[in-house]
Amino acid sequence: MDFIEESIEKEKPFYVQLHFHAVHAPLDPKAPEQYYNKFDSESFILNNFYAHVFAVDENVRRLENYLKEKGLAENTIMVFTSDNGGSIGGRSTMPGNAPYRGHKGMYLLGGIKVPLFFYWPKGVSNPVRNTQLVSALDILPTVLDASGLEYPENIDGKSLLPYLKNKSNKPVHDYLTWSGIHARAWGFMSRSAFNPPLKSREMAPYAWVVVKDNYALRFISETKEGLYKDIPDGKSGFYEMYNINSDPGEEIELIAEKPGVFSELKAIWENEAKDFPPPFKKGKDKWEQIIPKDNKYLKN
Repeated sequence: MDFIEESIEKEKPFYVQLHFHAVHAPLDPKAPEQYYNKFDSESFILNNFYAHVFAVDENVRRLENYLKEKGLAENTIMVFTSDNGGSIGGRSTMPGNAPYRGHKGMYLLGGIKVPLFFYWPKGVSNPVRNTQLVSALDILPTVLDASGLEYPENIDGKSLLPYLKNKSNKPVHDYLTWSGIHARAWGFMSRSAFNPPLKSREMAPYAWVVVKDNYALRFISETKEGLYKDIPDGKSGFYEMYNINSDPGEEIELIAEKPGVFSELKAIWENEAKDFPPPFKKGKDKWEQIIPKDNKYLKN
């Protein structure tokens, strides 16, 4: 708010990227009494969790009220989202990411699919729910575009302004890809590990996902022996593909039934991953399991 105040005094526009730690686990700090005392269940964990949620709500409200006092609320875009799916279970009281399976740290839909809200009273006169395939990469181009500023055309993010104003229904992205560590360390599935979270995370395999139209293709590299209780002998790398619209719980595997879709999505990954660099510190051996053989860094 001090930064916004300085911008107002200088008659300059402002961009604030505000990351609340709440409700990120572990919620070891007890919330201040002004939030905690609003809840009276018999569980400290439950009271504290919702106190943290309430604190976020109240401080977003505080920011909005401040903008209203300054006469800026109507023409300020507020964006709300999360960096990954919920770390459900353990110290979190969240029951799940239903109807999607998995949680934070995993390349299942419960780990990568999150809400995204744009609130802009002056610019969005007819709010709608949109099911387009979008990414956090699209936020900055959107706010630049809404501000009348140009953004580079050669970046992955795209402006969502036409969709906020109901002026387009064309796909924002033809597809999206993700890759990295695929670990059970941050949620209820951590209970299936033989080792504590930090060690389990270090041992976890890598994975990649391509989402296009109704389908998600996922590859999970080799799971080491002695990592998880349900597969104590480990598991070879494998592919799986689902229709994520008709089957959001990913119960019906479709590779055998849809070989053409499998080949198309696999080719997308192989093309995208040609330029993916290895991890900065650890995990190059796992990285090598998920990238195509013509990756330019692999040759070096």
